Amino acid sequence: MAALDRIARGQTLSGVEKIPPIQDLDELPCPAYDLLDMEVYQSALADAVRLDLVHEYHKPERFLALMTSRGCKYSCKFCTQQVLGLPWRGHSVAYLKKMILALRKRFRVERFLFLDGNINLDEPRFRALVRFLADRKIAWDAVNGYRADRLTPEDIRLIKKAGNSKLTVSAESGDPEVLSGIVDKRLDLKSVIQTVKSCQAVGLPSQVHYIIGMPGEDKKKMNRTLEFAQALYEIHGAWPLLQHAIPFRGTALYRECEQKGYFARHPDRMLGWALEAGPVIKTKEFTPADVARMKALFRHILDALDTVCALRLGQGCNNSCRHCEVQDRLGEGHPGERALLAQLRRRRLAGARDLLLLGGEPMLAGGLVFRLAAAARSAGYARRILATNGRAFVYKTAARRAVRAGIDQVSTSLNSHQAARHDAATCVPGSFLQTVAGIRNLREAGVEHIDATVRVTADNLPTLVETVGFARDLGLRCVHLRFPTPLARPEAIAPFAAARPAVVAALEKYPDLDLSVCGVPFCLMPARFRDKMAPLPVFSLEKVRPLKSKPEGCQHCPDYIACLGFYRQEYEVLYKQDEAKAR
Repeated sequence: MAALDRIARGQTLSGVEKIPPIQDLDELPCPAYDLLDMEVYQSALADAVRLDLVHEYHKPERFLALMTSRGCKYSCKFCTQQVLGLPWRGHSVAYLKKMILALRKRFRVERFLFLDGNINLDEPRFRALVRFLADRKIAWDAVNGYRADRLTPEDIRLIKKAGNSKLTVSAESGDPEVLSGIVDKRLDLKSVIQTVKSCQAVGLPSQVHYIIGMPGEDKKKMNRTLEFAQALYEIHGAWPLLQHAIPFRGTALYRECEQKGYFARHPDRMLGWALEAGPVIKTKEFTPADVARMKALFRHILDALDTVCALRLGQGCNNSCRHCEVQDRLGEGHPGERALLAQLRRRRLAGARDLLLLGGEPMLAGGLVFRLAAAARSAGYARRILATNGRAFVYKTAARRAVRAGIDQVSTSLNSHQAARHDAATCVPGSFLQTVAGIRNLREAGVEHIDATVRVTADNLPTLVETVGFARDLGLRCVHLRFPTPLARPEAIAPFAAARPAVVAALEKYPDLDLSVCGVPFCLMPARFRDKMAPLPVFSLEKVRPLKSKPEGCQHCPDYIACLGFYRQEYEVLYKQDEAKAR
């Protein structure tokens, strides 16, 4: 009480005897939730969930927070557990059983939120608690996550059985050297991979914490973390929780930054929310702007992977474009309407907000496009996007039917403002007139958001600037200048040096148009257009990644996770042919 009295009088705590921590937590009484107006509390939590202020949860429930243990024996450099420096202590399972059952009954708790710093440090204790919660079907969540190397597949099965909606572990980095020498995590990344695989096997969503921007890291090491995180998500569905390093006072990270002058802005002069909002650490290897950009580009990629349900309706197409990366246009079809509908509903339940229908040419599937769009609207998808060459909408009835079904955004392609050049690119006479008529009919039917991809090829370089202007005059909201991949016919590929002047001219002539450039290494364009550079569409990543290499210089670039670098040498020669002459 002496310490509290001093604080009340505005005095310092110097000279106050340090009170040793309580060793036996079972001596503590149950939290006094009876002093709280529980209905007001639960109402406020429900409102927060409905307003998406609690991003971890999507459905209001009756939550109650508890701590089953205190402290942690590990010494991660960034962690606030080290501020107090207290040892790990935990309630006994017998105590927890009695407390949990009593609170659940009295306050009608639907899900407990355990706030422990390291809930599964004592494995036998944790395992007994997990079995109890699973047997009683008591749902819970460990808000700060688990140690992956102290979880077994059986633990994960029981966690799912209890009714848990997700499982969170902390990797911190995808670079073993950072984990051992910089973060001091003392964790083998194999345990993280095994944990998310076990979650995937039982159908339990998983999340993994990562941190970038620690002193001692460079951009290459941070890119390794981003690649590791993206791979775990794409392969095993482990959602990345990425944050920048935050030097909280009292941590080893804070002391190191203070001693070595790494603060670009001093955290003591900032509000807590500002520390969370942006990086403040600057070393000779990176700036706060570097870390912020790497986070933003990674977030852009992951948002697309997470929020877009892309359904491919076969490879067939009624064009035969010279720049197309799909060589077999009579190849495999779609998996069937029932399977597509099931995927559509499954991805919506997992959080997808936009539906993208693509091919080949998806309109070759006829009425299936409209049935899927209608199903997506009924399922609650915010946008129903159709990627099409637009030729099918030369018929106004098809355009009106698309709008009635729920198509509200169309992404189309335009190869030139000149009919002859466009038709030469598609190898289909008359395709230009049909595509342009289709765009106009879609706009007339009520599709307000139509964008166009203009391929940057050897065929259309002379008309690239005029083609962008033509797209703008058609009323298109945005235009994507996209370089073809090496899977296109070699004669369609334009050397970077030859293409750059035309692309720059288009960017300079239409500064107010939503114009982006993708498919080219970001560094090959002038730095002033950095914000115009865009990643390739996420549905093309599976095909493009094997064609890319990872040169040493690229691995140190803050744009690397979105740019993917250069193509492998045997492909890159296609983009460098006659480069000396072009310059």
